[in-house]
Amino acid sequence: MPRGTVLLEHSSWRLWAATPFSWKANGTCRISCSRKFWISLTQAVYLAKTLTNTRYRYMMIFLFPVIYIGWKLLKKTKWVRSDEADLYQDLDEIEEYHKNYVPVPPKNAVEKWFNWLFS
Repeated sequence: MPRGTVLLEHSSWRLWAATPFSWKANGTCRISCSRKFWISLTQAVYLAKTLTNTRYRYMMIFLFPVIYIGWKLLKKTKWVRSDEADLYQDLDEIEEYHKNYVPVPPKNAVEKWFNWLFS
C-alpha cells in the first residue's frame, strides 16, 4: 500500500513538507534533551542530590530502547515496517464494540472527578 493513498485520499491538500519537518522536529528534540541533560549534569558535579534527580529524569531516554528491543527479542514478536502494517485487521470487531458500548456511571466523587479529568 503506497503512502498517502489511505489517509490523504479524500483530502484537498497533501503533506508536501512532512518529511523535512519531521526530521527537524526529531533533531530539535534530541538537541533539547541533550542540552538539558548536559546542563543538569554540569550542575550535578556540585550537588549530589541533583545527580540523583538527573538520573531519574533522563533514565527513560536510554531505558526505553532497551525495554522495547528486549521485549521484541524475548517474546519473539514480528518486526513490522510501518508501510506493511495492517491497520484494518479486526476493525469490524472494534466498531461493533464502540457501537454497543454503554458507559458505566461513576460510583463516587473520586471516579466522577477522574472521568471528568480524563474524558
